[in-house]
Amino acid sequence: MDMKTVVIIGASQAGLRCAQLLARAGAEVEVFEHLRGPEEALPRTLIVTPELARFVPLGSDVPVRNTISGFRVRVDGSCSYVPLAQPDFVLERRDLLAWLAGEAERAGAGIHWGVRLLSVGLEDGEFALLFWDRRTGRYIKRMTSVLVAADGAVSTVLRSLECDGRATVPILQARVRRRQGFDPHVVDTWFAPGRTPYFFWQIPDSEETAAVGFVARDPSSGRREFARFLAESGWEVESVEAARVPLYRPFHRPYRRFGKARLYLVGDAAGHVKVTTVGGTVTGLAGAEAAARAILRGTSYSAELSSLRRELNAHYLVRLAMDRFTAGDYRRLLRCLNHRVLALLRDVPRDRFASVFWKTLLAQPALAFLGAKALLRAARDLPRRSSR
Repeated sequence: MDMKTVVIIGASQAGLRCAQLLARAGAEVEVFEHLRGPEEALPRTLIVTPELARFVPLGSDVPVRNTISGFRVRVDGSCSYVPLAQPDFVLERRDLLAWLAGEAERAGAGIHWGVRLLSVGLEDGEFALLFWDRRTGRYIKRMTSVLVAADGAVSTVLRSLECDGRATVPILQARVRRRQGFDPHVVDTWFAPGRTPYFFWQIPDSEETAAVGFVARDPSSGRREFARFLAESGWEVESVEAARVPLYRPFHRPYRRFGKARLYLVGDAAGHVKVTTVGGTVTGLAGAEAAARAILRGTSYSAELSSLRRELNAHYLVRLAMDRFTAGDYRRLLRCLNHRVLALLRDVPRDRFASVFWKTLLAQPALAFLGAKALLRAARDLPRRSSR
């Protein structure tokens, strides 16, 4: 399609993948990132399904820190084990960013490191972007009719254009020395609805260390709750990190048009995150590919996102129910994991959950009843909230 240089804000996983695909197809691409390089990104342990291999060659190019053979799910004193037919992979985010940046540059994309976006406006029907180069101390201005926002859950692009931002939740994660008795290839999760509507997790990234974390309701109470959980569990904490994760909403538009100027949202800026697990690596890369196709072909971004949206919508429906689960509901959930359900969870990665959503309910109809009861509970609470 006829266009000037595509400008991408944010050298995130999704931003770099989009840049690579556009440049490989012959488009002129510039990426602007406020960090001075991937090594400046905060360390973060990622657990990804085998679906990542669709986008990234794991092993020699992107080091795998550990492999995961299954999940232990705990509620109070109850516990169930979910094996995996294909192992999950544990990565360090900075390793993935470094590889994606190298691939984007080899494809011909220009990456400007250490450049902070100051403002985005509209001028003569195009986006006018003003940056500050931290290395040279100079201002940079760019004009473009195609802008990709890949600058995270709290997007500067969206704020500058006065667009509605994403709802987010805080996550806290600590690197710990692992205790004896924990399998280095099994992830542990704890559901505790009185403390978090999501769960606590322990992801082993080596024989000796693990990432322990949870999704908080709010930052202040979250820090207290996390400190309490770490103290109760007896881990030796090496470091703690915090971040905000966007919440996917089915009706949030990942595309904006301002006259002839077009804005595409990818990754966390688009909310392409599975709200069941708050994982967004594979889904973010899939959304980046959809954006690249829409830009290159001149097609509808919404249409290109259709398969990804089906996947994210399935997770969203499950999250609506789980947000209202009690401890008793979680115990009943574990009892519902019969051999047919476990076989589906074992054989199909979480990033393809939509393909087995209805099969799972048919394999165990009690799951549908459990979810419907939670959704009815949520519906009854709506009048109370609106009257406050």
